[in-house]
Parts: sequence; structure tokens; C-alpha cells
Amino acid sequence: MKWILSVVIVVCCVYVGIGIASYYKKRENLFVELGVFCNKLKNDINFSYKPILEILNETIPTLKSPLKEILIQYSQMIEVGEFTNFSNLKNIKSSYLKQNEIDIIVQFLSQIGKSDAINQNAVISSFEGNFNSFKNDCNLEKKKYSSLYVKLSLLIGLLVCIILI
Repeated sequence: MKWILSVVIVVCCVYVGIGIASYYKKRENLFVELGVFCNKLKNDINFSYKPILEILNETIPTLKSPLKEILIQYSQMIEVGEFTNFSNLKNIKSSYLKQNEIDIIVQFLSQIGKSDAINQNAVISSFEGNFNSFKNDCNLEKKKYSSLYVKLSLLIGLLVCIILI
């Protein structure tokens, strides 16, 4: 009975460690999807001349990260006609984003559709550089901490088992 309990404890601890490690993967995926969204925006602005709302409606179903919720909120604001009031977007509560990242995403979304195609591409490219920097930081954090939490949770599980036996 002790062995079964020990295995269950180790599995539960490792499961918690994997859950904590998934935070870093989801965070990185958010910025990867944001980079893909920037590329789609640039391509659609340059070649298909689609309105922003149509681009958003095509892009949102393909997203899997918390970016989907942010863009849904943004598209609802566009539908209502709130082009100048982005205070609702500043209240984004995402456990995956830091406040400075939220601020830059809000600035990015507030700049979309404000100028002609050439200037719009320049704005999107400059924000894309910021998003790539965030993505690289997230990748480093993921490499550093995700395996650390899995190993640490395994060790905690084994320590609890040793104490119980």
C-alpha cells in the first residue's frame, strides 16, 4: 500500500511541475502567435487590402493562446466603434503577460488602421521587433525554468515518499 501511495504522490508532484512548466510554454506561444499575426497583418494590408475587422475575424479562430481573448475584445471594440478609447484593453488581466507587455500590445492595437499602408507596415514592423524580443526572452525563461520545475517537483515527490517510508 505504501508503494502505491508513493507512486501516486510522485505522479501528482510531477503533474504539478508539468503544469507550472506549461506556463512558460503558453507564454512563449502567445508571442509566437503575435508575430504570426503581425506577418498576416502586413501581408493582408499590402496585398489584399482587407479591412482590419475582416482580418481579425479570419485570424481569431486560428489562435490558441490568450492572444485570442485579447483580439476578440479588440474586435468587439471596433464593431462598437470605440477607436479612440482603449481603456478597456488596458484592463487586460492575463496571467501570462507582464504589465509592460500589456502596454505594448495595447499600443500596437491602438496603432492598427490609423495610417496608410506604407506607414502601417513600418509601425507593424517596429512592434514586431518588440514582440520578437519578448518571444526570445520567453524562450530563454522556458529553457531555464520549465525543466527546472519538472525536476524539482520530481525531487519533492521522491522526498515525500522517502519521508513516508
